[in-house]
Amino acid sequence: MYDTRPLRIAFLFVATGLAACHHDERATRPPAAASAPPAAVGPASAIPAAPSPAAPEDAGPVAAPAPAPAVDATSCQLVEVPVVAPAPGCAPADARARASVELDLRKRYKVRSTGHKLVLDAGCDPLTSAPREIVIEGGSGHGGTLVLTQLSRNASAYDVRRLRWSEYHQRGLEIERASVPAAAVDAQLARVRAALLTTMREVEIPMPPGQGLGLSGTGSSMDYHSGITLRDAAGHALERHFSGYASEGLDELPIALASEALSRALASTKMTPDAANDGDRLFFAQRFANMARDPNVFWWVEERFVSMASVLGTRPVLPPLAALAKKNFAQASPEERRHRGAVKAIGAVLGFDAEGLSSSTVVRRAELACAH
Repeated sequence: MYDTRPLRIAFLFVATGLAACHHDERATRPPAAASAPPAAVGPASAIPAAPSPAAPEDAGPVAAPAPAPAVDATSCQLVEVPVVAPAPGCAPADARARASVELDLRKRYKVRSTGHKLVLDAGCDPLTSAPREIVIEGGSGHGGTLVLTQLSRNASAYDVRRLRWSEYHQRGLEIERASVPAAAVDAQLARVRAALLTTMREVEIPMPPGQGLGLSGTGSSMDYHSGITLRDAAGHALERHFSGYASEGLDELPIALASEALSRALASTKMTPDAANDGDRLFFAQRFANMARDPNVFWWVEERFVSMASVLGTRPVLPPLAALAKKNFAQASPEERRHRGAVKAIGAVLGFDAEGLSSSTVVRRAELACAH
């Protein structure tokens, strides 16, 4: 047993005071490269066009910015951002950043099984230039929150938009904006990239005959969701998510280090309240589509997205909402709540009150809306 307090991830934008949700830990999406495949609901992300910044010396050439999709209120699809330059065969992480990350991971991780050792593997970096978009997802289980933060690079700064949803205290949706000097974020990116590219595993050490194996570890009531996506101007993406209980586990620690690095970059940021705009709705639709494609999405993360869709949803979220509204569910289960939430959100997107209508009627309206 050991102390899990070092893991209190310092997400600037995520609520603390988390409590347990009764669900098994699940880690999703290890480091992944390339653009999302075409899907009916559109891409996982798209980058608004912006002036191309100068890349760090080790970042490689900066590709021309990918074109931004237009916000089309009549379409159920998002225009996919094309990959405008090939990804490198295998670009390693910055050597100094990788060494620092590996040292910290070995310090913080406690091998769970007697006779095992920790092995760290480094993946290939798909980014061909400095990130032009950074997406941070965070939230808590019984804390009732989901926070989506987008950082978009311009010539000398990152424009920050934060969408915060809270299920409790009638807070609902809060939107804030800020600007962060590019240097503050760029200084942390080598460490962020190195952490996201690192995978951890335990391997067995050959042991003398008759020596038994013991297990150690710890649990926690702090359940949370954490995700980071980096996307360059060429459309390449590096993404990693974790959803589960704080335990300083193999899937959890790398993204914890990346999250802490970004939190340091944003620590002095002053957020200003703002109203939702078309860019926020597009960003939400992109993240909703990304969530809907994940077969291992944590149940309460999906539930928060569905709740947010009643306020920020546009037509591109209708196909996954309709699919959710069609699912069978047990009475008084989390699935039933998501089903009811999806039906309500479809009505909100299309501008009618779904209360009292059968789910099949509401789904049919969504399908007809997307057929035109």
